[in-house]
Amino acid sequence: MKIKVGSKNPVKENAVKQAFSRYFDDVEVEAVNGNSEVSDMPLTDKEAIQGAINRANNIYQEGYDYFVGLEGGAQDSEHGMFLFGWAAVLDKNKNLGLACSGRFLLPENVADKLRKGEELGPLLSELTNIEHINKKQGAVGLVTHDQITRTKFLEKSTILALVKFINKETYDLE
Repeated sequence: MKIKVGSKNPVKENAVKQAFSRYFDDVEVEAVNGNSEVSDMPLTDKEAIQGAINRANNIYQEGYDYFVGLEGGAQDSEHGMFLFGWAAVLDKNKNLGLACSGRFLLPENVADKLRKGEELGPLLSELTNIEHINKKQGAVGLVTHDQITRTKFLEKSTILALVKFINKETYDLE
């Protein structure tokens, strides 16, 4: 099974490989740059969903079984700013599976800087002195003391985006 993921971030590549390996044999994942066509730090579900879909669509080509776009984002609520990750999975027939990871509240000092236009990865690297934290445990790993790493966080959203493909009888795919 050949899968393309629209990011060269090793966290995203590993998340996709782990998710697909739960259901399919001989999984090969190729990581390529996939343009999200959204801001570097989406601040709404709508924008993050569009970014994930764009990444999957922009890497589509013959010879692959699935195309995956992963896009992190944050959104304000009455309780504070929540962080999440969206997964878009396209099959070779361009059927779309879409799902979101869990969500958790960001520390208010971090949320405030995101509202002012900063991007989460570089911001957290600066605050923690962990270089390229977005390519390691990510924000979720930081706040959970690595009980949930960014890889596991995005693996879950990828699995959930796959449900319509692994349960075709339920979702009525052709």
